[in-house]
Amino acid sequence: MQAHTRYRISSAIVIAMAVAAPRIGAADPQDPPAAPGAPAPAPQRDDRMERARWSTGRLVVEILGSAAVGSLAGYATYHSLCDGRGDCMGSALTGAAMNFAVTPLATWGIGRLMGGQGSLGWSYLGASVAFAAFSPPPPANESPGDAIARIDTEFAIASFLLPITSAAFYELSSHVAYTRWRTAAQSGNLAFGVVPLRDRGGLDGAIGRLALRF
Repeated sequence: MQAHTRYRISSAIVIAMAVAAPRIGAADPQDPPAAPGAPAPAPQRDDRMERARWSTGRLVVEILGSAAVGSLAGYATYHSLCDGRGDCMGSALTGAAMNFAVTPLATWGIGRLMGGQGSLGWSYLGASVAFAAFSPPPPANESPGDAIARIDTEFAIASFLLPITSAAFYELSSHVAYTRWRTAAQSGNLAFGVVPLRDRGGLDGAIGRLALRF
């Protein structure tokens, strides 16, 4: 009796598995079909990269904003270290270094907030050009008063040039990034695709992929 019962149970399991087998792994007819890869988007539809092109208005805001922040930090450092009775070259260089550290960072931050895609490294590279103001050698018979006056002038020139050159290089790098993206999109090297994510209940989500080659 037990043997017959065991055979009947086994037969029922085999029959159930045979009936359910065609359904295993089969797609739900109500599930939407997989979304094929979408064509590359037109360059003008990407507002983020369109805003990365050279912008004179953004350049002006970057210059004014970074000049205010960097000059304040630089002059505060310089005047706190220079007592006016000795050689203030070290104080001036320290203040210029503070200005150099703060101004490109402010330029990059303002540019990113306004839609730029420039490089922080290019901002610092442009800022280094302003240090040419300290390159002229001092006269051999320069008095301490003349030295302080000359250093003040050089420091003022460097502080004036630093936000301009830093912002110009930032905008240049942002426009280079925009040009590369535009060229890749027009040459067909910009690809976009959507891959659906499925579970047992049907379509659960999707993953978008953007590829850019240049």
